[in-house]
Amino acid sequence: MAVTISDGSVSATDDGIATYINGANGAATVDVTGGTVEVTGTNTVAIRNRVGNATSTGTVTISGGSVAASGNYSKGIVSYLGSDEGTSTVTISGGTVTADGNRAYAIEVYQIAGETGGSTTVTLSGGTVQATGTDARAVDFDTRDGSTNSLTIGTAATVIGDLFAQTNNTSTTDLTFNGTGSGTFSADIEGFASITKTDTGTWTLSGNITNSGDFTVAAGTLNFGGVTTSLVNVQSGAVLTGSGTTGDLTFDAGSTYLVDLSSSEFLDSTGAATIDADTALEVVAGDAIAQDLDTPFAVLTHRHQCQQRVRHGGGGFRLPRRGANLGCQHHLRDADPGRRFRRCRSNSEPEDGGGDCGEPGSR
Repeated sequence: MAVTISDGSVSATDDGIATYINGANGAATVDVTGGTVEVTGTNTVAIRNRVGNATSTGTVTISGGSVAASGNYSKGIVSYLGSDEGTSTVTISGGTVTADGNRAYAIEVYQIAGETGGSTTVTLSGGTVQATGTDARAVDFDTRDGSTNSLTIGTAATVIGDLFAQTNNTSTTDLTFNGTGSGTFSADIEGFASITKTDTGTWTLSGNITNSGDFTVAAGTLNFGGVTTSLVNVQSGAVLTGSGTTGDLTFDAGSTYLVDLSSSEFLDSTGAATIDADTALEVVAGDAIAQDLDTPFAVLTHRHQCQQRVRHGGGGFRLPRRGANLGCQHHLRDADPGRRFRRCRSNSEPEDGGGDCGEPGSR
């Protein structure tokens, strides 16, 4: 069964488009390349795609046009697994998917109670996915025991609204941010088994992350300004920057901690900071420096004593416990190759370089 919308409009006060496959090895497909699918009213669904057999698949693809739902508990797209081990995919590469109303979801992945296994893959590589209203969610997963699911968001996509994964027994949902450009996500994230930043692009996240597994920065740059109790691990070749709060924080060999002196706040770890000796500290400073360079300041605070020093050139810097001042051993060089920040001990007494800690000087 296949439905394609390329032009025109579908308007309804109930389900706009509903597909259901119940036979073995079947496929239910909805493809929107243009036009409009719009529903209004309580509990309405613009596109409902249901798989009712373990060997069948459901696919929703949006590459253009508009899918819109308006009303309390309304939903733009529902990917519905009604059978053990069925599979479904939702791919948004263009167009818009929106939901507006209390508890409105732009995309919902749902598995009927009592079913087990199955998997759903949601990929947002472009276009706009947006949910507005009280307790509205851009993407919501409500899956069952044994299912394995994933959500991937690319830098070319615009996603507005919370991301939520309901964990039922052993079901898991993994979240990945990827892409080669720059992406921004400011809403909250909850319930994901793992979160990973991949590819060479830069992601800026400023919302809160709760009840989720470890956050791995595998590649590119993560600018984190939110709050999470999850462990954040920065792997070799990846960069972490920002002013957010993390749980335990680890920097692997070959990773980079980027400090921007135009900011008045830096990262805070409420757990332990474990930093490999081959981690790089990169300091950048524009014309508007927010810090008093005549006074030592912390570029990373943490609750427990660090296990290693961070190497920068031939030396390193120590991290303070929370509330302490930074002792920047050796030189922290900013983006201007003609300047350096003189060295000092962790107790803020000037070291051989002379001058106050952090005072710019010539090479």
